[in-house]
Amino acid sequence: MAEKERNERDWKEYDEFWTMFKIGGGSGEAVLVKDFVALMERNKVVAVDYIADQYGLCRDIVIKRIKVIEEEGHINGVYDDQGQFIHLTTDEMAEVVDIVRREGRIMLEKLACEFSRIQQMKVGDF
Repeated sequence: MAEKERNERDWKEYDEFWTMFKIGGGSGEAVLVKDFVALMERNKVVAVDYIADQYGLCRDIVIKRIKVIEEEGHINGVYDDQGQFIHLTTDEMAEVVDIVRREGRIMLEKLACEFSRIQQMKVGDF
């Protein structure tokens, strides 16, 4: 019995590991995680539902995959109240931290305005 449980656990870990490298596409093709990350980096603000549609996945799976990819350090970001993932570079994250440290307690609306300013500066740099 212990061997069967160990075997099942090993297969589950294998599946979880494999999903880090492949994301099933709607037409059955494999999409590398780097392509998944590139979509978020390129668009900066991406609706989770849009990602789910692009890769033929359900919304919950996309959220879990983003969380794992974030935990592994491939991307940084936050979710807004409309279900969008907002990609942040390390520099942008540092700017947000500096704002919060400088301001102390900060209203969410003001933080959102500052974040928009940071994003617009980055877009204007190109």
